[in-house]
Amino acid sequence: MNGETFLMWFEDMLVHLEEPSVIIMDNASYHSTQVEKTPTTNWTKDALIAWLEKNEIKHENNLLKVELLRIAKQNKPRIRYEVDELARNYGHEILRLPPYHCHYNAIELVWAQCKHHYNSNVGRAKRFDNDAVAAIWKEALDASTPERWARCVDHVEKLIQADWEREVHIDSGTIPPLIIHLGKDSSSEDSDSEEFEVTTQQVDGDSEVLAVPLDDLPECSY
Repeated sequence: MNGETFLMWFEDMLVHLEEPSVIIMDNASYHSTQVEKTPTTNWTKDALIAWLEKNEIKHENNLLKVELLRIAKQNKPRIRYEVDELARNYGHEILRLPPYHCHYNAIELVWAQCKHHYNSNVGRAKRFDNDAVAAIWKEALDASTPERWARCVDHVEKLIQADWEREVHIDSGTIPPLIIHLGKDSSSEDSDSEEFEVTTQQVDGDSEVLAVPLDDLPECSY
């Protein structure tokens, strides 16, 4: 996946939304193509000067690169993303997740369910039989009913609310700080030998929603 391909798919999806919507999106690189590139430390001195002149920002061309970069950062405009602009053109808004918080996105749970269905049934497909593989994926996607989506969304909303309430308590000072004391017996070898059991949480008593093997859970995109 890349920014150009995603933008084409995204616009095709937007035209099928029947009413103004808020679209939740993580910070994957192909979601974050900027309308206009802004200066970074990787830019050459000539590129920095060209950007400053284009934006009519006062500077001296005989300054060092680090000085030009400092001026550019002081005048850096608000970052604008192509997908955000495209969504607004169709009457929608993008809500970006905080970094490392993919568990706030219900689609991660739905995608985990689809992968679990596929991994559990892929043995029925003959090797390199594209039609059989596609049929199993279709089964997995068809199983993601609106009702199941709603349960996943409810679960995510509860996570967000719980985290918000915890932050309020921390901010107000009602929760004491957590202090971990590392004794002399602690070692990386000991910690590596420990086994941790990770369990999934059920939603409204439905064990199908989140009962997904750990290996099938999707990785966060940042």
